[in-house]
Amino acid sequence: MFKFRTLKKLAVATGVALITFGCSKDDDIQPILDDTNGSVIVINGAEQIDGESWEERGEDITDVTVDDLPPLGDDEPIWHRDSLPTREELRAKFVRILDSLRSIRLSAAPSNTNKLTELMSAQFVTFNDVIKTDNWKTADGRNPKRSTNLQTNYYVWAAYSFDEDRDYYIIEQEIIIPNSNLWDSKVRETIYNLGFNVYRTKDYWMSKIWTNNEIQNANTGVYPFSDLAISQYSPETVNNATSYTSGISVEIGGEVGYMSGAAYAKVGAGVTFQNSKSWTVSDVKVLAKVMDKSYTKNAKWEWETTKKPSYQSSKVSINDPADLAINTARFGTTWLWIVDKPKKDDKYKLNLTVGGEHGSSHFQIIIFPETWMTHQYYSWSFNHNFVLTPPNRIK
Repeated sequence: MFKFRTLKKLAVATGVALITFGCSKDDDIQPILDDTNGSVIVINGAEQIDGESWEERGEDITDVTVDDLPPLGDDEPIWHRDSLPTREELRAKFVRILDSLRSIRLSAAPSNTNKLTELMSAQFVTFNDVIKTDNWKTADGRNPKRSTNLQTNYYVWAAYSFDEDRDYYIIEQEIIIPNSNLWDSKVRETIYNLGFNVYRTKDYWMSKIWTNNEIQNANTGVYPFSDLAISQYSPETVNNATSYTSGISVEIGGEVGYMSGAAYAKVGAGVTFQNSKSWTVSDVKVLAKVMDKSYTKNAKWEWETTKKPSYQSSKVSINDPADLAINTARFGTTWLWIVDKPKKDDKYKLNLTVGGEHGSSHFQIIIFPETWMTHQYYSWSFNHNFVLTPPNRIK
């Protein structure tokens, strides 16, 4: 948002068509790119005019002041619809204008830090899904209908190395699932055959969770692409541990571009990034399956419960599985994607598949000849995607 008189100066200085709709010189307005004819128009807070849709571009020139533009005399003209350039000419000119305004807004990094986490805020994206047991049946034929939420969070830091002509995407993922909403601590008992046979059942507990992340060029749809590499990732496979740490350390030398809020920014002395978080995994094995399809450069992990329900023949009862399998589980990962030689306007999309399975356990007591324990599993999965905010690549 800025004053109409600022946009008027911009139009006259660049020769871009400007159509006004009753705006005074002190009105707060946004410039809009008309998808119909490519003109730059002014709408005072409206999203549509005469049923036509408009693509907002005001955020690209926020904070531009009158002092940034050439002087304008009161007798300078404003273009009208009957003298508009062609759509192609206007679009090309508008892109050049935005590039020049971005250059005006490039800000110098604070002199007291080169930590990327202090220079910029992470892009935060969250997905919320619901796991339902509506179509699950226990071994004894019951269909207890329960549900729980699954939350997947992303924190993304993006930087561009002018010296290397590379994008760096540092991605931190967190998965949260309250398993207690699916678990029933009571033992369900079914007695039949005159008491010679007994079913005892407990359900539902988390057997495994897995996540797979892949990257795609959002502009071209190309996937996978040859200029992509996964440089670092964490954790590695973890077994027989009560906790693990996820985190990476990155140094990018020379001149580096990044986004500071809505502003394009850069720093000349390089940046560093370091993060570290601890996650509890008692009785849970972590499997790093990163690049199991090497051509996709995918970031993939699996968490598998190692302590499943078991029965005590002496007490004729069922022992509970791992604590995380029946309570809230939180798992995290971090990795670094590097894209060589990105085009100035390239954007990349992260495609997520998150899935898992929950189990129902029962043991059947047969007086003759034996007793045994079995588990059956129910799978679920969700797919999402989002566009990674690109770093500043403008010199």
